[in-house]
Amino acid sequence: RNKKNQESLPTIPCIILSMSLADLGSSFFAHFLGTWMVPNEVINGFDPPPLATGTDGTCAAQAFMWNLFFYAGYGSNATLAITYWLTVCRGRTESKLKQCNWQFLLLG
Repeated sequence: RNKKNQESLPTIPCIILSMSLADLGSSFFAHFLGTWMVPNEVINGFDPPPLATGTDGTCAAQAFMWNLFFYAGYGSNATLAITYWLTVCRGRTESKLKQCNWQFLLLG
């Protein structure tokens, strides 16, 4: 919130912020953690990947979190596209976008 007039952020920067957080989360769980959470055991005759120290539970948790953030990014991208369409093609103002803000949450 802006302390000067106690208004919330405009709609488009909020959507971009949520998209950035979703991208950060998916990158963290997929690329940074990488193989650390994969079980350290031989599967189907293949050696475990480098740095594998996890269990089946940590692997499933990593996959769940990655999917959660990945699809949140898709939802934010779709919401941003709809918001741009409403603003440019339909001429909706910021106050009209704020009125249907809960609908964007359900769509994205």
